[in-house]
Amino acid sequence: MDANDSNAIAVHNPRARKLRSLVWNDFTKERKADGSYVAVCNHCKKQLTASSRSGTTHLKNHLVICTSTKRIKRKKLVVRRLVLKSSDAKSEEMEQEISKIILEKLQEWNIDGKLCSIVLDNCSTSDLVANELLGSLRMKGFLISNGDLFYARSCGHLLNLVVQKGLESA
Repeated sequence: MDANDSNAIAVHNPRARKLRSLVWNDFTKERKADGSYVAVCNHCKKQLTASSRSGTTHLKNHLVICTSTKRIKRKKLVVRRLVLKSSDAKSEEMEQEISKIILEKLQEWNIDGKLCSIVLDNCSTSDLVANELLGSLRMKGFLISNGDLFYARSCGHLLNLVVQKGLESA
């Protein structure tokens, strides 16, 4: 099919058969001036054949290539790091506030359903914040292994604990 063919007319036949394949969510079926049908990709506007004999496998194959290519061009992988400063004061309200801020950022970045673990530093509220987040995300069913692997201390903190124990025994 020629991608520059502009003689296509949108099909709005009330007696037309229902398009049952899911690929039609991403294509528009149009009738050309010569009476043949074309499927126009909603993403890249490429025209593919849409006759009743051609099936929809080629449309599905096009979607695999088209949407993945579009996604790579449109969205570069962006790793975001959330660093929150907190005071040394311990309070349940502060822990809940920090948890609330983290959850809001996860939802804003649309990664709340993709989160599998969190690493926090050696802050006195880290355990309590992690438990708040764990409870919130566990209720939504987003965590792998029901959240058993969710919270991890940073490597620097673990190394610090090992060195401190070594210095105490020496």
